[in-house]
Amino acid sequence: MNNWHDLFGTQRAPQTTAYIEVTLRNGATTRHKLEKIETSIGRDGSKNDICVNENVVSAQHLLIRHDNSSDSYTLVHPHPARLPGGTTNGLIFKRRRVPGKEEFKHDLGHGDSFSINNEVMFRFIVEQPAAQGPRPQATAFDLNKDEMTIGRTSANDIQLDHPQVSARHAVLRKSGSGHLLIDRNSTNHTYVNGRSITRTLLKR
Repeated sequence: MNNWHDLFGTQRAPQTTAYIEVTLRNGATTRHKLEKIETSIGRDGSKNDICVNENVVSAQHLLIRHDNSSDSYTLVHPHPARLPGGTTNGLIFKRRRVPGKEEFKHDLGHGDSFSINNEVMFRFIVEQPAAQGPRPQATAFDLNKDEMTIGRTSANDIQLDHPQVSARHAVLRKSGSGHLLIDRNSTNHTYVNGRSITRTLLKR
């Protein structure tokens, strides 16, 4: 089985590279690298890092906030400059409509998508760099249950006490001759052979 440092993304030097992909109604798509602690997105080109000049977008609509210590990204709506009034059209996130006045935050994972009025689409993309330097020592765990939880806290069957591991990070479920590895919407994602996965079958 893979070294757990490889599976749970704890060997993170250099850090991941993240992008926001913006697709307009006419199909035009642009990709923007997230390089700042806070990336502002809105219609006003003079006030935002990413300008989306569409009527459904408020002058300052939302933020993508980067936590450098955990290398995680959080979607923040509405843009703080819009409080307390909020945005005109809010957001649609995973089929849920977020009203313009609702304060909404979500830790983004690779492939997460959201929209403004289903007219401007956003997709969060993460590129995981190849690990550098010596590999950490592998740790062996006895897979003695049909389903085992993995996470940072002692409530899990396999505890990985590391800041890059979420409290409830993943599940290993016995499946035939192998184990199905399922990510539980973790902050820093789960990787197999350098690829971010939501679920994959691990074989001996």
